[in-house]
Amino acid sequence: MAQPHLGTRRGFLVRGVPIEVDVEQLAHQAGYSAVSRYGADVFCDLAGFDQLKLGPDVTLPLNALPMPLPTRIVSGAPRTHKYTIRIPDQVNAEELARRAGYSAVSRFARDTFCTLAGRSDLRLGPDLFDEGGSQLSLSA
Repeated sequence: MAQPHLGTRRGFLVRGVPIEVDVEQLAHQAGYSAVSRYGADVFCDLAGFDQLKLGPDVTLPLNALPMPLPTRIVSGAPRTHKYTIRIPDQVNAEELARRAGYSAVSRFARDTFCTLAGRSDLRLGPDLFDEGGSQLSLSA
């Protein structure tokens, strides 16, 4: 069945996701075949735009599709991943990041993936500060 057009989307590159955070596995466990689709729906959830979510697209039981082991485990392998996520234009990703204390959507998305994976210890944390040098309030 064809997916209805939900509007234009803006791409964001998310860099520096620690290798210990398996975003592909997170997406798979949630029923998604692609990190981009999963990431966009995470941002729709954060913004409260459920009507813009694409939704899971894996129709087989999730245990029927084991994720392949990464084949890139060699010496000198990268220690981080990068992903591209395409967020609906109606979701103001920059404002979501700013409200959470982040200067960049990429940094905010990276930390969101770490949190979703249960690895809050790998988060970079907010990086926006007020003029006095203290952390911006999350309600700012």
